[in-house]
Amino acid sequence: MLNCIDICNIGLDVHTVGDILKTFLRMLPNPIIPVEDFYESFLLSSIITAEKQYWAYLGSILQVIPPERRSLLQYLCQFCNQIIEYSVENKMGASNLAIIFAPSIFGQSETPDSVAIVMEAKATAKIVQSFIENYNEIFRVRDISLF
Repeated sequence: MLNCIDICNIGLDVHTVGDILKTFLRMLPNPIIPVEDFYESFLLSSIITAEKQYWAYLGSILQVIPPERRSLLQYLCQFCNQIIEYSVENKMGASNLAIIFAPSIFGQSETPDSVAIVMEAKATAKIVQSFIENYNEIFRVRDISLF
């Protein structure tokens, strides 16, 4: 069970809370999904055109990620999914959130090739955007509320 804190009552604005979350994720010793281990598997998802097959494929890859990492990713994506419900007010759609969180989720390959780094960043952001927008389908959950 989650113990939720009303950030308004402790004097923190939402930007500070967001920065704390980003800092926490960036300080992890390893990314949630190490790009070296899973990038090629996730990259293969880009050739799947059928929506339900795409979701199922992403979900199947997530099943081989260590459980503690999968739980963290699931929680983060659920949180982001709830944020996009208010994107008109907060200006944070799935695309923006994916750009922010993809580096913390996947990390980055150690390559001096700047073109490869940019292509990798775009691909991982697209995957994270899918995780967020299609959270229920990819993580196969039913009506679990954070709050």
